[in-house]
Amino acid sequence: MRIIVSNRSGVPIYEQIKAQIKDAIFSGELEEDDLLPSIRQLARDLKISVITTTRAYNDLQEEGFVVNVQGKGCYVLPKNKEMARENALRRVEHTTICRKKDLSSMCRERAAMCCQKTRKWHGRMRCEGLKTGLG
Repeated sequence: MRIIVSNRSGVPIYEQIKAQIKDAIFSGELEEDDLLPSIRQLARDLKISVITTTRAYNDLQEEGFVVNVQGKGCYVLPKNKEMARENALRRVEHTTICRKKDLSSMCRERAAMCCQKTRKWHGRMRCEGLKTGLG
């Protein structure tokens, strides 16, 4: 598993770590009883504070994704079916919202283009009508 973090992202680093580990669990890349990198090793690899990796692992444990075994490491817990279902619904919802935003922006752009063309067309008709009416 490869974790990539960005200091420039608006998302805190511990949240980025959590999200990537959750995605790896839901995708099957990480399975039940897999050992995660140690807190210190992950901090060294990512060049971040041990406090940050500790926060990510503790949050994952509180949410039921992993278990921290003192002196042994952090292990992936079995998938909770309800949690997996909720994650799938969240992804569908996110995709739907993104598509709606894309469609609504496309519709606005399209409507603006149609309005411009219609105004030009109506403008020409008015001009031609005035010319024929006066002439």
